[in-house]
Amino acid sequence: MSENITGLRQRLLVAKTEAEIVNLLEEGLKFESASGVTRRRWKRAATRRTASLKGTKVEVVAASKKVALEEEVEFVSAKKDRRKRK
Repeated sequence: MSENITGLRQRLLVAKTEAEIVNLLEEGLKFESASGVTRRRWKRAATRRTASLKGTKVEVVAASKKVALEEEVEFVSAKKDRRKRK
């Protein structure tokens, strides 16, 4: 059973050519009610797919943010432990 790909992001991720990616992004401009987050996801998907078509690697910035967030969580949990000891 094949899945129907209906969302713009999913279609961007399986696009066969860069021209198709551009056409899909232009189609996205018609969705006036799409949020900024959704539009950024479309752009990120287009960037990823374009890079994969060219055979280049896309740098992931979010990984460093994740590490910083994990360190912050550890710091906060250490603070909570000190409060319990008192």
